[in-house]
Amino acid sequence: LIMELMKTSLCHFFYGGDQETVENLSANLKKHFPAAHIAGCKAPPMLSLNDLAGHPVVERDMMEIKKLKPDIIWLGISSPKQDYLAYNYNGMLDHGIFITVGGVFDYIAGKSKKSPEWMKKTGVRLLYRLVQEPGRLWPKYYFVFKTFLKLLFQKP
Repeated sequence: LIMELMKTSLCHFFYGGDQETVENLSANLKKHFPAAHIAGCKAPPMLSLNDLAGHPVVERDMMEIKKLKPDIIWLGISSPKQDYLAYNYNGMLDHGIFITVGGVFDYIAGKSKKSPEWMKKTGVRLLYRLVQEPGRLWPKYYFVFKTFLKLLFQKP
């Protein structure tokens, strides 16, 4: 979706990842889409979900984004943090929308490889990502799978 929308006249802002990721993301997008309008890219501070609420750096970043008036603010932070930011800061914008994209910044920045197309088509892309980053993704996937199985086998 990002790649397709970079071909339009829309203005974009990218918020997520670490400093190296956003620098590589910006460079790769500018290389492939020189006419794209990128208002900015920024790496937010690494905070827990509870610390995001009202954090002065995040508040300042959101005010800066508001002033730039991008059409799309891409949030590339893990869930549920990106969902929280989109939900809680959407009301302060007078222009544009948030779109949450998780780890997509890592793909565009060249930090992570996308799974082969056959894995996507067969529904095992998560397994590919888990093998690539077990330390980071195992706790998250374990919780999701455990909850899914619990709901699946729960008696009505």
